[in-house]
Amino acid sequence: MSDYVVDGLDIVIGYPWAVQIEFIRTPAESLFPAGSLYTAQVRREISDVDVLTILTPSIGVQRVSDSEIIMQMTKEQTTLLPAGSVVLDLVRTDTVSPIYVGVFFQLAVVQPVTRL
Repeated sequence: MSDYVVDGLDIVIGYPWAVQIEFIRTPAESLFPAGSLYTAQVRREISDVDVLTILTPSIGVQRVSDSEIIMQMTKEQTTLLPAGSVVLDLVRTDTVSPIYVGVFFQLAVVQPVTRL
């Protein structure tokens, strides 16, 4: 499965972030079956330790349909991120062996001018 790289979804420190992803061409089986669990680790660089982990149970990854999910971070989670950029991808974790889903993000993390 090839990665789908997404640009232009900057994370603003101290504000919630979300993206809805829909796969138009899906394999014969469902990409996001009901009851499946996912994990995404957020790192400054691929080789760094993770700064934040987003999980299905904590509503960080929500299933919308067999081909669509929403990934999100709360304002408290974005506060943990360093200004600059981060990378994250998505792995299905409810199977015997984890499955790499093929979603990879490299996102800018910016400090807002207005900080409420």
